[in-house]
Amino acid sequence: MVLRNEVKRKFRAVKPEPKIINYDFENTVLGRGATYVAKEILSGNTVNIYNAEKAVINGNRADIFEKYKEKQDFAGKGNPLKGPHYPKNPSGIVRRAIRGMIKHKRAKGMDAYRKLKVFVGTDPAVKMVKLEKAIANPLRKNVAIAEISKFLGAKW
Repeated sequence: MVLRNEVKRKFRAVKPEPKIINYDFENTVLGRGATYVAKEILSGNTVNIYNAEKAVINGNRADIFEKYKEKQDFAGKGNPLKGPHYPKNPSGIVRRAIRGMIKHKRAKGMDAYRKLKVFVGTDPAVKMVKLEKAIANPLRKNVAIAEISKFLGAKW
């Protein structure tokens, strides 16, 4: 006679060991690359992103600058010191894009968000992976995150 608990234990899936993944975001579309990273950190892996300033956003240059400037200049009806606060530096912009793709206020999302690290520039000792499916098309209009940061007044 087989007990119910024994049958359930028999078919339980084994979680794979978490791993460290290093992504190179040079010439990567921000939104597409962020979806891959969000999926990886939610599955329990630690992700390091390098060259955050070289990621791009597709679209018209003036429209993108206007959108980010509006976010920076927004002041609510209450105390403007209380937020919302939008990042100016490239690593912060990339982190914020990824944060929008996870439930960062829930416990699982908080744990996942802690496993994300974003760097400006590269580390030659680290072996990085390019996201081939998220590479920017050279024929499309796009703006680098570094240009947006300089426009917003970032000093990094």
